[in-house]
Amino acid sequence: MSKEALREDPSLARDDEEKYRGFSDLVRQAIEGNESATSALFSEVSTNLLKFFRRRLPQEADDLTQITLLKLVPILPSFKLGENDRHTAKSFWRLAYVIARANLADAYYTIRQSKTSVLDETRRV
Repeated sequence: MSKEALREDPSLARDDEEKYRGFSDLVRQAIEGNESATSALFSEVSTNLLKFFRRRLPQEADDLTQITLLKLVPILPSFKLGENDRHTAKSFWRLAYVIARANLADAYYTIRQSKTSVLDETRRV
């Protein structure tokens, strides 16, 4: 968001802060064990991860999303809250996308390896 846009409409900054606060509250409540907050948190994360994976590896998007979520679940209780809502939200998203990118790299490697092994078998015949 540009500084000019914020000057023209200060409510944009307020909306941005409310978005961070809402997501940060979900993270905080999920860490505390609130099941409905955990469900809402992972629903939001799942939606964004699915978009991320569909743009990169559409045929594997559902599986990669699930794998990423499964790796996030055990990390959640030990996730450190940030000094403010913005920091907490950004830190959680950063963690989710670090895991997502690692899973994507693994998937690309697996696909490349399977193509290589098919080519090797073809050459032997």
